Amino acid sequence: MKTNERKAVKYQERLKSLDVFRGFAMLWIIGLDALIHYLAKVWDNPIIKALSEQLIHANWNGFRFYDLIFPMFMFATGIAIPFSFGKQLKLGIPKGKLLIKTTKRALILILLGILYNNRFSFDFENMRYASVLGQIGVAYFIAAFLYIYLNVRG
Repeated sequence: MKTNERKAVKYQERLKSLDVFRGFAMLWIIGLDALIHYLAKVWDNPIIKALSEQLIHANWNGFRFYDLIFPMFMFATGIAIPFSFGKQLKLGIPKGKLLIKTTKRALILILLGILYNNRFSFDFENMRYASVLGQIGVAYFIAAFLYIYLNVRG
């Protein structure tokens, strides 16, 4: 299959519901929560105030909507793997090449998480290595590896 044909297949068969789900999660991360908090301050509306309260992390004595954003990304990442890698395997892309691509993506996510958490401060004794991006990177790598080298049921 030629490169142009691969690109056409790649964009035709996207799972639109997954794209919408990712977009929904991204809206909250990029600041929709800040808009809701602002509206709650300037507008005396009980629904907006209740929604604003849901967009604050609970102090370990409850559960709120905002606590679902990270799991939404983990879910979206896992759901995308069979679609993406399944398509690439059908196109005949070698498993080794997919693993190299997967490793690069995972390492980029892990490194971005370290950079974000430490704000380019490389105080190695006090650095925070664990991060949401790092967790997504590690989970993505493991799930993709298993999908590439096991069958779908595995």
